[in-house]
Amino acid sequence: MEPELDKETSPSDSGLFEAEAVVSGPSEVHIEEGSKLALECHILRAASPPVYIFWYHNSTMVNYGRQKSLEINHRNYTSSLVVTEVRPSDAGTYTCDPHLATPANVTVHVVTGKTPAAMQHGRNQVDGGGVSCRPPSFVVVLTAFLVSLVVPLLSYSRHQHHL
Repeated sequence: MEPELDKETSPSDSGLFEAEAVVSGPSEVHIEEGSKLALECHILRAASPPVYIFWYHNSTMVNYGRQKSLEINHRNYTSSLVVTEVRPSDAGTYTCDPHLATPANVTVHVVTGKTPAAMQHGRNQVDGGGVSCRPPSFVVVLTAFLVSLVVPLLSYSRHQHHL
């Protein structure tokens, strides 16, 4: 005989076993105009593959649009969205919204030259939109990584030179 779960400890009430969408990578993506954008959405804790997975760009469903540069593919618990050549109009919030699961958002910033394009922010943004003037996060991370490699080499080199 299996133990009964009462209403207070039911997995569905506690949220422990609720299906949810997760988009791989950071919640904010900085990408250069003309580049290829690839987003991948995974459905976690679902008892079976979702009946459908809809993708939205700034609250507009894009699954059945006629954009030539946009591809959407589904396979079991995964859906991918690919924009083959990103334009400034591709900036904004992308939402992966599967059937019977919590949706997931990612905000895409399109960088044209050196200035990020103005964009419409998603519902989880606090500042209400505008132009982002931060450098792309991958540039910051790469710079920090390179500095962390060079500084120890310089101090080692100086130490060896004094011996």
